[in-house]
Amino acid sequence: MNESYANAAAAIQAGELAGIKPSLYAYNDWRITLEVLPRQLSKPMKKKLMVSVEGLISQKDFSILAGSFIEYCRHNLNVSKAAEALYIHRNTLNYRLKRISRLTLLDIHSFEHCLLLYIALKCYQNCKQIKELPK
Repeated sequence: MNESYANAAAAIQAGELAGIKPSLYAYNDWRITLEVLPRQLSKPMKKKLMVSVEGLISQKDFSILAGSFIEYCRHNLNVSKAAEALYIHRNTLNYRLKRISRLTLLDIHSFEHCLLLYIALKCYQNCKQIKELPK
């Protein structure tokens, strides 16, 4: 019962913070899992992820870069579809992705690298929302 309650509380918190609609949350829903996963990481792992994206986070236009990258991931690493969803030219998105790659030393065309960066950005957003950035 204790674990079920904790899972339900985690699903509700993740769903509300992510703005997932409708407001009916299931812990095994993949959207919820994507939001809960960064919260489940150990503090040392969170710190390691934050260090790996420091260069990106410190940019003035971080929110634009992060939003562009998240949208790129949501569109299965398809530049054309992501650019269309962002209402920008695909070359603009390519420029942003190259900047992200330069700042993080990750290959934006590698699924594994994108997965790491996606989780790092979600972790950062989560820590920022609950005011618990690892030091």
